[in-house]
Amino acid sequence: MTISTSSSTAAAVDVAGREAAPLLRVALTLTGAASAAIGLLLYAASGWAGSHVAWLPADHGSGSGASVVTPMLLGAGFLGAAPMLFHAATRLLWEEVRITALAAAVVLVTLLGGSLDAHDMFSLAGDIVPMATSWIWLLGVAGLCAAVLLGLLAELREPALPLPRTAELPRWTRPLVAVEGAALLGLGVGLLARSAFWGALLPWRVRAVDAHLVAAWCLALGIALLGALVEDDLERLRGGLTGIGAIAVLALAGVAWRHADLDLAHWPGRLLVVLLAGLLLTSVVGLALGRRARRSARSSS
Repeated sequence: MTISTSSSTAAAVDVAGREAAPLLRVALTLTGAASAAIGLLLYAASGWAGSHVAWLPADHGSGSGASVVTPMLLGAGFLGAAPMLFHAATRLLWEEVRITALAAAVVLVTLLGGSLDAHDMFSLAGDIVPMATSWIWLLGVAGLCAAVLLGLLAELREPALPLPRTAELPRWTRPLVAVEGAALLGLGVGLLARSAFWGALLPWRVRAVDAHLVAAWCLALGIALLGALVEDDLERLRGGLTGIGAIAVLALAGVAWRHADLDLAHWPGRLLVVLLAGLLLTSVVGLALGRRARRSARSSS
């Protein structure tokens, strides 16, 4: 299929590719809006959220409830991903949105699975605030999950032609991205498969439901980074790089904010900081290389 589109490197031209399904773009817009709202709540009010948003502990005051670090990191993920989702919703080509769409699907499906698995920890009746946040969480995640999955199914009906790459990743960046993506993907799988073992290694107090929710973001980030190697085009990855950078900045700021609730003196805490710093470095370097590629394309045209 031939689509008329425009980019920062050229005027409007006809390019090959697969058109992004309108339903998918709507689903990404809704997911971005929900992600921004949920992220702001979890991040800015992580202490309150740890007691009232969906993962309300059944035994108040026992010290076994959620750590404030979990909602803070989840909030960083949601809030940081919002610009990436909105950017993808404005793109016309499937090749420009597929990594974001697939990562969003992974997050939503895993969050929904973890929430349903821990349904006994939700306050589905009783006090109005915990009950309302629990139902809003469950129904919201389920609705967004269905919308994104239907959008991906609609995408399968769109015809496609090969789309040439305009700015390939430099060879020296690929091993670094591969290591980072594999580490996050492996951590996500570990937290899902053996939450007690891997959760105990994290530098803050983690319950099974927390490990499942954190795993959702580890899986999505790992798949996005490994998918970037397959995509191999800095122009298509611009929105994703911005989102990863935003998530890293918010998470690092949150770690500094909540440092008293984290064990940063031992290797798991230090590894967390290194991993987040690596995500930020990946974003900054990728965006800088993309800008250089666009300048080179303009100067040669």
